[in-house]
Amino acid sequence: IEMDDSNFACLQENLWSEQSRVHTVQAALWSKTANLKFFPDRCSDCHQVRESGDSVLTQQARSLDDLLAAEAVPRVDFIKIDVEGAEPDVLAGARETLERDRPRLAVAIAHAPGEEARIRDRVQRPALSYAFYPRARSGLMRRYWWDRKRACANGSRS
Repeated sequence: IEMDDSNFACLQENLWSEQSRVHTVQAALWSKTANLKFFPDRCSDCHQVRESGDSVLTQQARSLDDLLAAEAVPRVDFIKIDVEGAEPDVLAGARETLERDRPRLAVAIAHAPGEEARIRDRVQRPALSYAFYPRARSGLMRRYWWDRKRACANGSRS
């Protein structure tokens, strides 16, 4: 899923050989269906969307749960999110998917104070039982990985 035209074209080109296993959709994700303010950047991977601000451009967005239902996607195994500060909002719109499929998550965190805590609140609820694994750090950008806790033979969780 990619919002930007040039990034979406690149995504399709890079995944061309995997088209039987991967479904691409051009869309903006948020916690709910909304018209968001769009803040373009010269660098195509630095665009931002927000609910408010002084932008004259708008972008229609919807939740990941709504998009997956509309596209009739039966199961999600992996979600990677790097959306310039909107990661907690995208995760809020993926609540049903996270509970139903428990996909592995790779999430970028570096955009605002308190963002890491907001993301942890979304994925470390008792109903989800995700474990947290820091993976890499590059400058200010930190990438995190969440995985489902696995049930052990004795019934405990690891």
